[in-house]
Amino acid sequence: MHLLERHALYNLIRMNWLNEPNSKVEAWQVADYRCIPLDEIFHRLKNFKIHLDQKSFVNYASDYGSPEDFTDDITSDQELSAKNSDQIYLLIFEIWRRLLTDKPSLTIICNELDYQIHQHDRGVSSSSTAMQAALASFARALNDNVDQGLLAKEALSRIAPFFANDIESFFYDYIFEMIEANELYAQELLETFAPYLKDNKWFELLSVRLAERIDHKLADKKLLRLMEEYLESEDVDFNLEVLSYLLEVGKYSQFEFLALQILQFVQIEEEFQDLATLCRDFYQQLNKKEEETILKQLLKERKSLSGQKKIGKTDKDLQKLAKLLTQ
Repeated sequence: MHLLERHALYNLIRMNWLNEPNSKVEAWQVADYRCIPLDEIFHRLKNFKIHLDQKSFVNYASDYGSPEDFTDDITSDQELSAKNSDQIYLLIFEIWRRLLTDKPSLTIICNELDYQIHQHDRGVSSSSTAMQAALASFARALNDNVDQGLLAKEALSRIAPFFANDIESFFYDYIFEMIEANELYAQELLETFAPYLKDNKWFELLSVRLAERIDHKLADKKLLRLMEEYLESEDVDFNLEVLSYLLEVGKYSQFEFLALQILQFVQIEEEFQDLATLCRDFYQQLNKKEEETILKQLLKERKSLSGQKKIGKTDKDLQKLAKLLTQ
């Protein structure tokens, strides 16, 4: 593993441990270094024969571009096990994060956003300001990579391994939230990050959602363009998301048309049940009790089936749903 990815690995180990506290890990691997007093961190470094204090750390580290470079150099004369090397790195990383705030390396920037994402997902984020600051720093880091000659889409691909979280999924989910909470900020985030994302259709859909709140005609144009481009796509997850949007905004004729298209590409039980659930809600909104009841019963009978079970074109319930959508 490349050294620059090391901190993301430990972020992931800690995140998994928080979800499964009984998993086998060592205390140093899952420690919350942000909560450890600075004096204690320096004391732990001394156990590895690295004698530094705040002043000497700043003096020495200021000559390096990142905590990774500094760690490599300061340990170059020691024969360290991988375990000890990683412990030293995590300690130095945390000191750098606190003391060299004017030298935020790429790993520091990514780590801060990773931390804010994890806090947000756990519902313990201290403030929206901290998240916004982390996103702004990350946007600057992406822009710096583009300025150095990378294509926008390549920049995010190269930086993504520095995160324990799936950064593209986070952007989609967070901007989706912001459309409800803060339309102007959602628009700013879309404009900032959409060029860097590999699969822009998800973010085009967010643009449709945002436009729906401001200009219905513009939203309709964006939606038409989106559906024309991706209508025959076999990406069931994406098409289900579009279908969900159509149901939300009451575009019922387009709903039936797209639902039939999706039905052609459904391959596993989870996809079929997600589609059937949306169709049930569709008939409920139209007050079509008979169709709604049929799908309620269908879903009840299939509830115990594995979501990954393959579903064939001859499945009787798949055919039943197709018949409902075409009658």
